[in-house]
Amino acid sequence: MVKVFKPIFFLSFCMLLFAGLTPNAEALTIDATNLSAWTYDTNYWTGNDPNNPNADDVEEIVTYGGDLTLLYKDDFDDGESGTYTLSYDTVYEDDTDDPNNATISYVSGDTISEYPLYLIVKDGNHTPTWYIFDISSWNGEDAIELLNFWNDGGGAISHVAIVGGVAPVPEPATMLLLGTGLVGLAGFSRKKFKK
Repeated sequence: MVKVFKPIFFLSFCMLLFAGLTPNAEALTIDATNLSAWTYDTNYWTGNDPNNPNADDVEEIVTYGGDLTLLYKDDFDDGESGTYTLSYDTVYEDDTDDPNNATISYVSGDTISEYPLYLIVKDGNHTPTWYIFDISSWNGEDAIELLNFWNDGGGAISHVAIVGGVAPVPEPATMLLLGTGLVGLAGFSRKKFKK
């Protein structure tokens, strides 16, 4: 007796396998006292000029040839701004008015999927005035933990911001090829097992 193998079972199996291989969410931790251990992406920058870098400044600092835009920003004193304001929340973990630790968490809604991505951590007037981290590999859902920023110099985190490029959009040809392949697979199995 020949067992009939239906494409729907095969697709279901593949989806379950993929779901099982998807990594669990973990926090992306950046400890300012141990930046030599920064391995998430290899690049980070520090500096004092300009005093308050925006997306255009980040383009020059990291020598990115495209356009970057503000996606999310949280000022310690002034609240949130940016395209993804409703999707993320930042909690400053110190009990003082001069926080050295913060956590950016995904709350709900759309996730940041733009590429590349850069995280700005800004102080008021201490040296360095800012840090910029390449977080292009971040999945948009893991929490970002910032630890020990300006701990030893009397400074504090004044704001955090994420800037990024254009969101990746699948090319129509790629989607057409995938759709054609799935339709072909379904048609082939029907024809083969209908006999």
